[in-house]
Amino acid sequence: MPAGRKCRDHLGNEFDSENALCEYWGINQTTFHRKYLNNQSLKDILDPDTIWVDHLGQKFNTRSAMCKHWGVTVAAYENRIKLGWSLKDTLETPVRNKSRKCTDHLGNEFDSENAMVKYWKLDRATYDSRIRNGFTQKEALETPIRDRNKKCTDHLGQEFPSISAMCRHWRICTATYRDRIKAGQSQKEALETPTDCIDHLGNRFSSIPAMCKYWAVTKKVYYTRIKKGWEQKDALETCYPSLILDSKLTSITLIESGFYKVIYLKKLDIWTYDELMVYYRSKLNNSVAV
Repeated sequence: MPAGRKCRDHLGNEFDSENALCEYWGINQTTFHRKYLNNQSLKDILDPDTIWVDHLGQKFNTRSAMCKHWGVTVAAYENRIKLGWSLKDTLETPVRNKSRKCTDHLGNEFDSENAMVKYWKLDRATYDSRIRNGFTQKEALETPIRDRNKKCTDHLGQEFPSISAMCRHWRICTATYRDRIKAGQSQKEALETPTDCIDHLGNRFSSIPAMCKYWAVTKKVYYTRIKKGWEQKDALETCYPSLILDSKLTSITLIESGFYKVIYLKKLDIWTYDELMVYYRSKLNNSVAV
């Protein structure tokens, strides 16, 4: 069926284009083409005996007819259903017209929401996100956007170009710093409290990556295991062979808990977990002892 010419549906209704026909029947144009090329009839493509029923029990021949009845676009309907909205909310919530005139909380009138947001020196995404998260219009417009590059000063009076730079100076993660401040810690406590961690044997490390390196496990693997409910002992003591392999030790296979079949200097051998760790840690210390 030519896409740019007038066409008729199975009921004889005439449309200016194939796109207009598809829009009327509430079917995606790509889907229409695929079914048409598979030799399906127009009736089967456009009207496959599907009845659309709204939350009040009213029946419609097409989805587009139901949406038109409620003053909602098909696109808005699909997006809302995907987001888990109820059918009632999907159909009864008006589609917000971002181009129509609007008024802010002070009574100032604007030609559009975009103009209002620009007046308040916000970006559109921030405003929409705040409204979705339950901000009032006043809060959404008047709450300043946090300047991540704003200069700051630590508890010793030292000035930094940004919070990130200050945290790097104190060797602390920016997210950890913010979490500590939110929890009510003073700036001194938030910056000076060590971020070290302790393994299941009581060994203390400067960070989780340092602990993982000691136990021959990548940070990603460690976090994945913890999320799956592994105990810290199991998450750390189940080694990650690729971190241990080198020109001497070319193969590691777990036989049973605590025992590994290895190819060391081209010879097959059986090592315990402890022997494997001694070899690995000797590598970290640039030692040749096994």
